[in-house]
Amino acid sequence: MYLGLIKRSMVGLACLGMIAPQSRLEAAPVEAAVTQKAEVADVVLVGGNLSGRVVNDQGQLLAGAAVKASFHGQVVAETVSNANGEFVLSNMQTGLYELSTETGSVAVRAWDQQVAPPAGKSQVLLVNGNAERAQILRRTCNSCPGGGAGLAAIVALSAVTAIVISEANDDDDVVSP
Repeated sequence: MYLGLIKRSMVGLACLGMIAPQSRLEAAPVEAAVTQKAEVADVVLVGGNLSGRVVNDQGQLLAGAAVKASFHGQVVAETVSNANGEFVLSNMQTGLYELSTETGSVAVRAWDQQVAPPAGKSQVLLVNGNAERAQILRRTCNSCPGGGAGLAAIVALSAVTAIVISEANDDDDVVSP
């Protein structure tokens, strides 16, 4: 009797493990919840100028946005975006900078044209606002059909299917002569 229960449980867990999305069952690392991973964009300096565009969290170009470039925590250049949301920071050197607006920032690695990596961009896109949270929420909700309810339905259906299959193939009954 216990052997059959154990067998059914193992089959059910195996089916659940194959069907359930693995990323939903993992716990997030503690450091990921505390700090965000800083992504650095590679940007090519053209004549010592670092250029880019400022947009809001809806993707609309922002005119008149104050842009600051910081190197080791010190502001080394400042400018304001034009009517098309474009900005140019002049007399920049190669190195790692934080570009920031009032409510947004991005880390960039500025490269000289002769040594820039192939993936280096000619312009920076600086988002003034918090667009990343909305994008993460959208990816999370769209990754499972029906969101959290869809995931629960898939898990429940998987468990029921595994039990039914296990019951149909149960050969553990002892037959007395």
